[in-house]
Amino acid sequence: QAGHSYFGDYLDGKKPFLHIPGQCAMLSIPGVGEALFSITSSPTEDYLDFSIKKCGCVTNWLHQMEVGQQVTIRGPYGNGFPVDTDFAGKDLLFIAGGIGLAPLHSVINYCRAYRDRYGKIDIVYGSRSKADLVDFPEIVDEWCKEDGINVHLTIDNAQPDWDGHVGFVPNFVKELGFDTSKTVVMCGPPIMIKFTLAGLMELGFAREQVYTTMELKMKCALGKCGRCNIGDKYVCKDGPVFRFDQLDELPDENQEIVIGMYGQDADYFKIKGILEHLLDTVGIRDYDVVPVTDHPSFHPGRTASIQVEGKQLAVLGEVHPNVRGNYEIKARTYSALVDMELLEQCADLVRLYKQ
Repeated sequence: QAGHSYFGDYLDGKKPFLHIPGQCAMLSIPGVGEALFSITSSPTEDYLDFSIKKCGCVTNWLHQMEVGQQVTIRGPYGNGFPVDTDFAGKDLLFIAGGIGLAPLHSVINYCRAYRDRYGKIDIVYGSRSKADLVDFPEIVDEWCKEDGINVHLTIDNAQPDWDGHVGFVPNFVKELGFDTSKTVVMCGPPIMIKFTLAGLMELGFAREQVYTTMELKMKCALGKCGRCNIGDKYVCKDGPVFRFDQLDELPDENQEIVIGMYGQDADYFKIKGILEHLLDTVGIRDYDVVPVTDHPSFHPGRTASIQVEGKQLAVLGEVHPNVRGNYEIKARTYSALVDMELLEQCADLVRLYKQ
């Protein structure tokens, strides 16, 4: 479930900073950690609002906060959506899945506040269940009742207290068959974005019309940690908002299989055994195991590379303590990263059977 955190009473009652819809802020709890969140409230509101899903140490702590408790906040970060330029005068189509509504919420309410600057607005929003629809009361009581705004809700599976559409967002978008003159703003799980984008292309939309945010790749928000680096771009500095034609210009990221384990029973030899079983299953049995001491994500001296004909197929070992700290993992953690493309090239899936 997602909860809301409202922050006010800063600087004699003023917000700590002004932001553009789509920008993010870093919330920090001394002694616990920090995490980056999209700012859910519109710049037109006199407070900062965050929709926060409980899924880790920092978010668990934020969900347990009481009124009056203090956190540190810094921001805003990122470029935000072009609400005053590219979106002005356009018909807009917002598509969101699950907690992906959070970064779009700010944009939608900004457009509502300056309604005369924009054309017709359609909102397609889906989640696993009715209970998972973020801001459902506001959607029903406010968004659905405004002229010029059409809201289309869906949930993945039917349930007794739901009489609306049932189905996944990508199929729902194709069923609705929107006019291709609209500018699209989309955020949600990667698999939803992938199939929704394909559906939009089938309907006749161009990639130049579709915007998304990649804030999940951001970590430090300062362009220092390198986590969000893609080619010559840093998502935190050059994004997180991109058009899909801009994303097409970036290099493809390596597709990897990630195997991980942590806890009292986890160790190097167990993760190595799991990886060896995978390789044996796909017919890869001729490889070298080479020690690695300089991989930035793994502990030096507790890491190895699996190489096939001199090419690195996988790297495995104990995750570096600094990396564990970034993800708020306290226990020793072991992982294997397998190059998916090279795995496919080296695999021998031909099976010979004898009577």
